[in-house]
Amino acid sequence: MNEDLLIELKKYISEGSFELKWPQSADKVYKDECFYCSDTAFSPGGLFISLLDFVGICAKHLDLYVEKTSFRLFLNIKKSKVPNEDSEEPKDKIQRLCISQTEDKISSDYNLCLHPHIEVPIKIESHIGDRLREIVDIVIAHINAELQQRLQSGVSEWDGEERQISKAAEKLEQIPFEGKISYDGWICAKPGCELKENLWLNLSDGVIMCGRYAPMSGVKGNGHAVSLLYIFNFFLPI
Repeated sequence: MNEDLLIELKKYISEGSFELKWPQSADKVYKDECFYCSDTAFSPGGLFISLLDFVGICAKHLDLYVEKTSFRLFLNIKKSKVPNEDSEEPKDKIQRLCISQTEDKISSDYNLCLHPHIEVPIKIESHIGDRLREIVDIVIAHINAELQQRLQSGVSEWDGEERQISKAAEKLEQIPFEGKISYDGWICAKPGCELKENLWLNLSDGVIMCGRYAPMSGVKGNGHAVSLLYIFNFFLPI
């Protein structure tokens, strides 16, 4: 991490005439494709999401956007397809793995970028400040604008990103949790269990434990997360 760039980032935020804020549930976050063309997060350089208005811009049009808005801070999203094979959780960078409709695994890498230093990513786990990190996390989790528009139009298709409210979430009990959960290096919290895959985060107490063993698919697991659910009646893991 370039310390000078981190200092420049903090100075830019503190001295800027803008106010950083996270998107509300009704706001649109354009993570599907570039505002100026059809490039996506799979394109070279990925997609840059403006933390000012949540518009997605490709690397080719980033200079144009900055020239028009004078805003320089972006969340860079890079996506790529990876072989559909068993692997451990990411070790050295922020990733989210999901399965698409074609059964391809998608690797999504997230970093902050301060224009014009787009070739020098700012890791989200760096000391960027709690508020900025919270904004970034909410932007990452926010539903894509394209899917949001389809849902508002009454389209009932499901593509893996629509958020459903479960009964367990309506009265979710949460226990105070000290510290922060890392984006990498996950391991089952059960003493003696060292599994680093098939892990589940309990939303009540923040504990990460392994799921069940699935013999048909070869997924490893000792069922420690399930045991925790029934012992304490915490029924909302992810």
